[in-house]
Amino acid sequence: MQYKWLKKENSASITLFFSGWGQTPAYFQDFQLEEADVLMLYDYQSLDFSEINSLCKAYDQVNCISWSFGVLVGAHFLLQNDINGERIAINGTLSPVDDKFGIPPTIFKGTLDGLSESNWKKFIFRIFPDRKMASQFLELPHRSIDQLKKELKFLGEVNSIEDHSLYQQAYISNSDRIFPYQNQLNAWESSEHTVIDGAHFPFDKITFLSKFKTNSNAYDSVR
Repeated sequence: MQYKWLKKENSASITLFFSGWGQTPAYFQDFQLEEADVLMLYDYQSLDFSEINSLCKAYDQVNCISWSFGVLVGAHFLLQNDINGERIAINGTLSPVDDKFGIPPTIFKGTLDGLSESNWKKFIFRIFPDRKMASQFLELPHRSIDQLKKELKFLGEVNSIEDHSLYQQAYISNSDRIFPYQNQLNAWESSEHTVIDGAHFPFDKITFLSKFKTNSNAYDSVR
């Protein structure tokens, strides 16, 4: 697991951004960020949070915003840490490889077994809401296919978690082409969740993490 500061101004609060598979901090460097310091977690190869735990001790408030496969990784962090800030899940579930609650196992296995440069590019075009954003992402350096395979294999082997109360609220994009919309609804059915318009990648450079808040009035929350 790697991490990088997206914003570091010695604020009183920190937001841990558990990103999705294959992401790179380079893509987020120009995004408008919230008031808190923001630490991005990515390239998951383990669930060792010791360095993250140490960094968090310097802050009065710790928030956790998790996206895609990062939702499960973030949940494992939350199992080990009783944080005092917001806990938000976005377009992911606690059973990310699952016929009813996540990505169907046959699709996951096909993605892992057939991963290549061309298939990676197809995946990127599926997660973004438009071709321009996807193309901008692909212009940046990214890890090798072998490294991406290792990360995806690791993520597929992470134990699922049943305690959905770890997150205060989940956001679900109604046009998600990675985590099926209905499966996300199944997963968060008994939890506070908010349906939003958009693709699997729901962020933009204007709002980035700021609109994903438990007290947000931008969307209607449902149970």
